[in-house]
Amino acid sequence: MTPPKPPKHPRPPRLLTPQQPGPGPEPGQPAPVPGPKPEGRQVPPLPEDVLNETNSHYLMDLADIHQRYNALERAEALLKRAVEGAKTEQDKSQAFSKLAGVLERMQDWKGSMELYEKVMAAEADPAQKANYGMRLANLYQKLEEHEKAEKLLVELSELKPAEGGQNLEWVKRMAEDRLLTVWQKQPGRLETVIKECDERLAKDPKDAAALDRLSRIYTSAQRDNVKAAEALEKLVALQPEDKELKDRLAAVYQANQQIDKALELYKQMLAGADPQVASRYAYKAGLMLARADRKDEGVALVKEHMDTKDANTATLTMLSSFYMQAQMPEEAESIYLKLAEQAKAPAQRADYLLRVADMAKQAKNYDKAEQQLRAILEQFKEDKGVKARANRALIQLYEQQGKVGELNLEK
Repeated sequence: MTPPKPPKHPRPPRLLTPQQPGPGPEPGQPAPVPGPKPEGRQVPPLPEDVLNETNSHYLMDLADIHQRYNALERAEALLKRAVEGAKTEQDKSQAFSKLAGVLERMQDWKGSMELYEKVMAAEADPAQKANYGMRLANLYQKLEEHEKAEKLLVELSELKPAEGGQNLEWVKRMAEDRLLTVWQKQPGRLETVIKECDERLAKDPKDAAALDRLSRIYTSAQRDNVKAAEALEKLVALQPEDKELKDRLAAVYQANQQIDKALELYKQMLAGADPQVASRYAYKAGLMLARADRKDEGVALVKEHMDTKDANTATLTMLSSFYMQAQMPEEAESIYLKLAEQAKAPAQRADYLLRVADMAKQAKNYDKAEQQLRAILEQFKEDKGVKARANRALIQLYEQQGKVGELNLEK
């Protein structure tokens, strides 16, 4: 089968400002789809060659380019034309979705909301439908339609596992967090929700959804670390394999200065965890111990789980951050040098070496900082970008010493 020929475009469409009258549609040609148009906003007319275009994908791609350069009114007009020219429901839904995003950027909340309602109702993919729902709930909040926002977010927070194995837990967690902001904007609503959760738990002490909601309320919206810990402890007992719950409980214990309890949870999470996940828990636990005047214990834990031969870039970056916050600059420097050695891209390698120089500057070891920067200039003498960064760092170094007049920069 011969592939269809792309549409011919002898010249790019002429960009018109709202003040410039443009050609209207030819007789028999459809006009752009009307849409929400707040008072004071003028949408420039489309050039004739674009009005005659029927390829919705071309029009959507063209609209993307205009969006990139913040020509939102022109993108709006192109997408309305794409909606009209769409040959399938999928293409029409895609054009509506893009148009909703443009209107949202233009702060046309009502127009954007109406379009998201349309595409959400037509969407079959659970993850994409949930994404539209999140954006729609945000618009309801902007329009102070809190009851609509709450109803939608509650539905999203109670999503069942999707067919095909799609993991929608992120949707449920995000919806629960956003519900807090909706309730806080309605006087007395948060207290009503707490009462409702307490009543549900009186009937069923193992109501995980009620416990989770209370834990989130007491962690952020109505901060009470003791009550938050009580709710999370019950949740962990119900779902002992859920590491995300243990992570949240560990954070609450840390806020309550219950360091040993938090450490015990981190050790449970570290056991058998994927190396990258284990690195994150080790980093958190190490910092907690260092800040609790148990630095040696924290360093030992971090070294065991992060300072390993097969540690990847992400782990080493976290490790260098830990050493810096634990006031261990020599160890942090050794990690940056290791990262520089492993880096494949010259720009990335230079970035790590520049961090070593910056650490020396922060420690007021000016000679070492300058030596490092001069070495970078020599190593990357053919790279104009790196040379510019190193020279800027040298200027800042001399400014910090009050010796700018003595600086000799290489060209």
